[in-house]
Amino acid sequence: MSGVIVPPSDDGEQPKDYGQFTIGQVPAQGIEVGFDSGTNQWWYRIETPILRRVIDLLGCLVDEAAFYFTDVGFYCRVVDPSHVCMMALQTPGCVDNGGHGAHDEGDYEEMMGIELAKLLKCIDKTESHITIVVERDNQKLRIVNDNCESMLRALDRQNMQSPKIPDFSDMTMTSFEIDSITWLKSSRRMDDVADLITLKARENGVYWTTGGESFSREYKLTDTYTGEEIAAQYSNQYVLGLAKKQPTTKKNHTTFKVSFGENYPLLIESIDDLVNWQYFLAPRIEGDA
Repeated sequence: MSGVIVPPSDDGEQPKDYGQFTIGQVPAQGIEVGFDSGTNQWWYRIETPILRRVIDLLGCLVDEAAFYFTDVGFYCRVVDPSHVCMMALQTPGCVDNGGHGAHDEGDYEEMMGIELAKLLKCIDKTESHITIVVERDNQKLRIVNDNCESMLRALDRQNMQSPKIPDFSDMTMTSFEIDSITWLKSSRRMDDVADLITLKARENGVYWTTGGESFSREYKLTDTYTGEEIAAQYSNQYVLGLAKKQPTTKKNHTTFKVSFGENYPLLIESIDDLVNWQYFLAPRIEGDA
């Protein structure tokens, strides 16, 4: 079990001071993972901004999500109700296992369906960390925040969706990197004209374009990219929805990688965010309503 310690437990009681345990470099990534041998429970001590970021990102698609807790962190996969876009998300150092359970003996994975609004209520903005204890037998999460403890019952796992991530390994994709400030501004400028927008890679750069003969607009995103000159259409409401969830101040903004191809999903991947995430948006193709 990589990066995990087993703290001592007195008379089967869950230790209260989770912060007294250290596990090398993992705290520098914003999350500590431990296992209490007395209660047979895993716990996750997370920096508050990281958990808030998780809830904020997932919340742009869904109200509830399947959390897969592992021996190095947790990951999530969600799909919006229209099945047009999906997101995969992982805490620092955690790998998406596809929801298939632990691969090797000694590994751990447990799925819990969580209402995001209730999880958000458990966060104290004034505290630097929050601890999540997975009570597997009770199908509950115990949220410990300083002297405050909240109990959150898991949702029925049969009603939780965990979409399959598209495989781009054999696809020819055009890619570029962009900052969140430019991405949001460009999406808003396109939104003034129409919802159907086209992402085009030309010889001199990558552009958003939209509109018709009476009124049209284009916005240059970047001069540089890798891949072929290509064009693909997407619905801007889903592009803009994610763009609004990004930090966009000069002192606090992010950079991500955008990849696309003709009739392929748009893939947006985090580069320097607090958590790792991948956002997939289905293309609008000829014949779509």
